[in-house]
Amino acid sequence: AAQVYADIIGKNVNELDFPITSNNPVALKFGDELYIRTIIVKEGQTEFAELPNCCNVEEGMVLRVAKPLETVSSFKQKIEDIKQEIGDISIILGFDCVCRRLIYEQHETLDEISELMQENNVLGFHTYGEQFLRTHVNQTFTGIAFGKRI
Repeated sequence: AAQVYADIIGKNVNELDFPITSNNPVALKFGDELYIRTIIVKEGQTEFAELPNCCNVEEGMVLRVAKPLETVSSFKQKIEDIKQEIGDISIILGFDCVCRRLIYEQHETLDEISELMQENNVLGFHTYGEQFLRTHVNQTFTGIAFGKRI
């Protein structure tokens, strides 16, 4: 699987590391939705389900290589969408996958994301992915926004 994945993204299997796999995540499609599966590279071995922060990928699952959204602009847009729906935000209880934090650091956007979260009263913590219905997903931000419509 590692060799096929490396071929698809145009890399040598020996080059696979978190910066590369986080920017080329794999996704499992259920209906019309894609669910991200994080790939962890440990001691030169590409793993899908060996570590606690990975999603389960079983033999026979059809995966697609995905590209993550640019985090700052997509987060800003989501905040604006929430404000349109609920008015001023009082607080957002948020759970951000630790993989996203690593991506923020890698792309040097951690300060900008942190400022955006502070401006919009986001409180919470980093997780090892989130559970959505019966599906474990990675590289996601899950939250509940409380606001007041005027």
